[in-house]
Amino acid sequence: MIATSRSIATKKADRSIRRRALLSLIVVAALLLVVVDGMGQPRTPAEEAGNGGQGDRPQDGAGDERQGPAAEMTEWQGLMLPPGVEGEVIADGLMFPTGIDWDTNGTLYVSLVGFAPDNRQILRQTDDDSFEPLDLSGANITEQILDLTYHEGSIYFSSTGRIHVHDLGTNETRTIMEGLPAWGDHRTDEIVFGEDGRLYVGQGTVTNSGLVGFDNLGQPNAINNVSGERPEYRDIPCEDIRLSGWNWETAHPFNVATDLNADQGAGQDAETVHYETEEEARQAIEDDRRGGNRTQQDRPGNQSAAQENETARRDGLWLTWRETGAERAVTGPFSPFATPTYQGQTIEGEAKCNGSVLSMEPDGSDLRPVAWGFRNPFALKFDDEGRLWVSDNGPDKRGSRPLGPGPDTIQRFEVDSGNDTLPWYGWPDHTVGYAYTHPFFAPPWGPDVEPVFDEPPSEPITQFTWTGSHASSNKFDFGLNGTTYENSLFIAEFGSLGIQVKVDALSGMDVARVDLETGRVTEFITGVDRWNGDFRPVEAVFGPDDRLYVVTFGPAKLTPEEGNTTRGAAYTEEFQPGEGRILAFTLPDQMDWDGLPVGNPGGQGQFPSGGETGTRPDNATVVNVFDYGFSEAGPVGVGTPVTFANIGRVGHTATEDGNLFNSGFELAPRTNFTWTPQETGTYSYYCAVHPSMRGSIEVQEEATAEEEEEDDGEAVPGFGVALGLVALGGMAVVMRGRRGI
Repeated sequence: MIATSRSIATKKADRSIRRRALLSLIVVAALLLVVVDGMGQPRTPAEEAGNGGQGDRPQDGAGDERQGPAAEMTEWQGLMLPPGVEGEVIADGLMFPTGIDWDTNGTLYVSLVGFAPDNRQILRQTDDDSFEPLDLSGANITEQILDLTYHEGSIYFSSTGRIHVHDLGTNETRTIMEGLPAWGDHRTDEIVFGEDGRLYVGQGTVTNSGLVGFDNLGQPNAINNVSGERPEYRDIPCEDIRLSGWNWETAHPFNVATDLNADQGAGQDAETVHYETEEEARQAIEDDRRGGNRTQQDRPGNQSAAQENETARRDGLWLTWRETGAERAVTGPFSPFATPTYQGQTIEGEAKCNGSVLSMEPDGSDLRPVAWGFRNPFALKFDDEGRLWVSDNGPDKRGSRPLGPGPDTIQRFEVDSGNDTLPWYGWPDHTVGYAYTHPFFAPPWGPDVEPVFDEPPSEPITQFTWTGSHASSNKFDFGLNGTTYENSLFIAEFGSLGIQVKVDALSGMDVARVDLETGRVTEFITGVDRWNGDFRPVEAVFGPDDRLYVVTFGPAKLTPEEGNTTRGAAYTEEFQPGEGRILAFTLPDQMDWDGLPVGNPGGQGQFPSGGETGTRPDNATVVNVFDYGFSEAGPVGVGTPVTFANIGRVGHTATEDGNLFNSGFELAPRTNFTWTPQETGTYSYYCAVHPSMRGSIEVQEEATAEEEEEDDGEAVPGFGVALGLVALGGMAVVMRGRRGI
């Protein structure tokens, strides 16, 4: 039978409806297959991150918790003490104390830093337990007092760039050493006496990383050294060095109105430039001279006429700063601002050098360096074997040559080793066995890190152990012989501050214990509210009564600012005057050291262990490491790889509390570290350079065969996608169909 035109049209319409219905079913099935398959795939760091690539940030305070086998702590006077530790307040209401010591009669002496001239004092405890100041008028103390020590009837103490002695018998004070290079970022630090009867003192560096930059403009002679009335503002090496030829070009502060709080002021506009010869460096100066002809009135900044005529000279390279009119300045390391250097250029070493441990006779004569390559060797102590131990504060990410998360370190060395080479500990090019050019130390802004030295002064010495970045590891003491803690070092960690750096992760603000066999660091005494800045210890030392004395500087309250800056999360601090204290702690005969919260895994914890660097298996569970925290990770099965993916802008570590796995300093930005669990349990981990970063993951029994078969999409990654493609192919066939009836 021949169909009519209407019946043909009706059939076509029916086929079209059926085709569209089938098409819809195929599309839905294909999409479901793809989605289900996606659920079985590990997400990329960007997918895991969300929130602008920052990952799932912990709730407020979540990153502060110390997980793991922590001992029951006791609250006392706003502090958390380990079991059995008892405390006593010896003195309070002090105006920023910095150190203590006792004479042979057991009389206690206290140094006050003296931000204000009237507060630069040495106090002596009287019979009624009050304090009276010593008469220091003979020394004309004009700068801050950092330390004091008793030696043979006198109190020796350090102020900025000077060392003084007060005779307790005659009540006379005199200066035995001055002109030490303490006119920059760091001061003249702790004084100790060796068995040889000589005085040893730590001298900090002038700059953060070997280069004078915009971060130094607050110092009075960094750039405005009128008529040379103060020494050249630069770092001074302890021995002759050869420079790499790398220089840093920045805005010229004399001729460009610069906001120190802006990116430009922070040094983020810096660019590196390399000069191979002296002629190239001189040409750079000539180029600056032709940079413009602006008059004094045209130039921003309130400089005097004397400053207009100021010149800087270094190794025959002349630059008249204010006469150039240049908007850019090129500065080399170990040189004054706007002084370029060239490859192979020699900078002569001097006895009064910085970043060093210096030695002299008790009268200040025969000054000589015994080690250098430190940044801020804040504290010194001799052990029973005559070895000198040093705590050194690591670098900041600021200035024209910012360095990434460099940790604080604890060093030890033989003073009279018999070597012809002066011990060098790496600053400003190396730390903890790594060069600062390693990706882990890459700053989140600014140019790539380039080396300062053409040839290192010597092979850099690796530290004994290290602590967190910005922990400010300060004065310390060894455990008493014959006790269960004799194999310990107790160190006061002042903690993070927000000065210029705008600290982003918090560390320190505790008294830590270092195991002298392994170098493992654990927290010993902390504040109740760990990160609010109330507890600021500067010294931990055992007294004549065998108690551990802790000097607290006074609160430096940390207040988080709204939002973030390009230099990191923003905290500001506010010092509270007149709230310094001296505390004394009695330690128990027995102590569960393993039960204390871990601070870092040990002396060689900067190197990876227990996992693989750079790997990321397809079936891995991903934990994102961001600035500054870990994303949450759900339970995983035994044998399932766990990949820590650093999606942040600075280096971090993923370190298990018991050091079962440790990424070390190989978890640089955009790198991975993978650990495969072999046993069930809950594993806590942290970042050893930013210890406020904490996380944990639960490991369960691996899935059974039946469970794997029931787990659609996970057993065969990509299978759902393949089925989806087949379905879509079927859809295309349906769409094409056959024409006509």
